[in-house]
This record gives sequence, C-alpha cells and structure tokens, in this order.
Amino acid sequence: GQTFAFPGSKENGSLYDRRIRLVYERIHMSYAPFENQMGIPTEMSLKKIGDIYRLCSLPVEEIRSIYENTEKAENIVLRKGESRRISLKPCAYDIQFNSKMNTGRFSVTVFGINMTIMPDRNKLIIEKQHSEMNDMPLSYRGKDINIRMIVDAAGIEIFSDGGLVYSTSAVQSDFGMAYIRF
Repeated sequence: GQTFAFPGSKENGSLYDRRIRLVYERIHMSYAPFENQMGIPTEMSLKKIGDIYRLCSLPVEEIRSIYENTEKAENIVLRKGESRRISLKPCAYDIQFNSKMNTGRFSVTVFGINMTIMPDRNKLIIEKQHSEMNDMPLSYRGKDINIRMIVDAAGIEIFSDGGLVYSTSAVQSDFGMAYIRF
C-alpha cells in the first residue's frame, strides 16, 4: 500500500493528524480493459486494546460525498432456515451490518459473492472462483459482529471490529444477481 500524510495536529506523537492509505489490489477481469485497481482510500489510526496498540483501517469519510442514495433495513430477525433478500441496483455499495457473536452460523450473498459468517470460529469466509476461499477473523476483540463491506464490480473490501480487521478480495460481482441475501 501507499500512504499519504496530511498536515495538522501532533496527536499521538505524529507530525500529522491523518494518515491515508491506498491499497494496490491485484485482480484479473477478462472482460475489462484494465488489470488491477487501487482500493478504497482508508484512514489509518492506532487503537489501544489493553496494553497493545493495534493498527486500524476504515474508509475515509470523504467517500460519502459520491454516494447517490442510502437505504436502511433494520432489526432483521431470521430463524434457522429463513432468509431475507433485499434488491440492489447494479452498482457499487457500502454495506454495513451488525449481529451478536452468539448468533449461529449464517451466510450473506451480495451480487453473487457468497460469504459464510462463523461466529463460533470467529471467521468470515469469502467463496471465490474455482473453489478458492479467502477467510478473515470476524473480530479482534471477540465481541459483537460489525461488518462494513464495500463491494463493486471487481472486488470487495471488508472492515470489521471498528477497523481492527481488514481484508480485500478480488472477486467479480455478478450484477445480474442484484441483491443481498442473509
């Protein structure tokens, strides 16, 4: 990744108040006139957890200036065997959802990208093409699940536990499957 600093306060001993990172994502899209892409700009910070400092990464607030619309679905309660499908438009999305860590395993599908949430193993698994998988921890602190994912045609970036966990995955969205399903 490449980072940039911005002049400002000397908070936390830094000469700058913000550190922005751009991640280089290696992707191959056979139908696109490009290879690879830059990830969403993220603001880097340090959080003290007990006696340990952890590096955090969250999308910069400035990306909200390009959002066209926002939609909200709250208090979705699902029982074993039930699902909830929400229609989406074929475009990039910034999706956030929360759940309790004592929830059983469940799956999330967005634009045909299948993810399995496994609270009992503190794991999120993204299914990729050709039986490949990409997995990441759900939480560093082992508390409630809070996931933020930014998904577009060429990839998905996932932020969890307030930015303590971050993962990017080169998976191609299927905009013909324009929905999210829990």
